[in-house]
Amino acid sequence: MKNTTARLILLVLLAVLVGGCQGDAFSFDLAGLFARDETPPPAAPRKITIRIRLTSDDRVILNNESIPLSTIGPELERIARELDNAILSVKIQCDDDVPFGRIRIVRRACTEAGIVRTELTGL
Repeated sequence: MKNTTARLILLVLLAVLVGGCQGDAFSFDLAGLFARDETPPPAAPRKITIRIRLTSDDRVILNNESIPLSTIGPELERIARELDNAILSVKIQCDDDVPFGRIRIVRRACTEAGIVRTELTGL
């Protein structure tokens, strides 16, 4: 008799721990105990390099498109908005005789657009 009572108590405790009682009957969801989360992990952000070239004849080439220097800020902000989940960096290439003031304008535009990774190289 003691053995039967102990088994009944263990069964009730197991039922409560596994899924509990529902109404007058016990329900067990053994599949739920061993189910795995099938949600895929979030994708890693893409790394994108924006290329800006400053030429000695006062041209600004942003990703192979010539634009006025006055629009570099709005263009970089637009790109940063469109590629919101990407890790952006800017590679600034310039001719040797480009005034430093023009380089500073481009770097400031990068910072204001939220792009903090910049690299300055010569041609």
